[in-house]
Amino acid sequence: MTEFEKLREVGLTEYETRAYLALLRQGIQTGREVAAKSKVPPTRVFDALHSLVDKGLVSRIKEKPMLFKAIKPEIGLKALFERKLEQIKKIELEAIKTLKEIKEEQKIKPMIHEKLEVVLGFEKMYSYFVEWTTRAKKEVHVFSVGEEIPYSVKLAAKRLVTRGLIPKLIVTKCDSENKHLLRKRIKEGWDLRHYIGIGDFTFCVIDKKLSMINVRNPDKKEERISIFFEIPGIAKALADYFDSIWKLAKPI
Repeated sequence: MTEFEKLREVGLTEYETRAYLALLRQGIQTGREVAAKSKVPPTRVFDALHSLVDKGLVSRIKEKPMLFKAIKPEIGLKALFERKLEQIKKIELEAIKTLKEIKEEQKIKPMIHEKLEVVLGFEKMYSYFVEWTTRAKKEVHVFSVGEEIPYSVKLAAKRLVTRGLIPKLIVTKCDSENKHLLRKRIKEGWDLRHYIGIGDFTFCVIDKKLSMINVRNPDKKEERISIFFEIPGIAKALADYFDSIWKLAKPI
């Protein structure tokens, strides 16, 4: 590595490096002499020299004419390194302080908890669903067979409608056995559509944040397994699935 490259590594600019080396080799010089020896443009040489003075590598020994002298490297460069180390140490301490404050702020902020819960039984499933509807802000989407629902769920739907939130319901069954039930849901305020599907399962999504998947025993509806997810990723996937079916389903 040349002297020029070593000084650039220290942090000097190209013009500062050329001017400093010219003073080291030629001794005391005027600004014009430094410009001629270093090939630094005359219009830029004094900027470079004054910067070197500020960095402690050059001293001004006369004002008229202005003369400059390079300070011995073992003195000037050593002092420059010490100042740089002080600056680095200061930056290090400030960075540590800032990052520590950020870490403390994270401790204060509430953590995001993702969880799921397995629920057995018919009544408990609906109890959870009713509680979740009270937390709904934007949307409640339900995919179901199209069976009778408890009074608590009807009341929850009524409260949603009163708040201006219309629950959407897709049913996979719409025949003489349950059509009267579906008409009731429509009167209660549900936006209802029919989709010919298979499988004895139900799912619901609330605000793309909360979701539930329910699987039932087709021979005994009270025998159900429900999984309630407070995991936005799963809720988003189910919401997208619901939307795709809603486009294909037919209004009742």
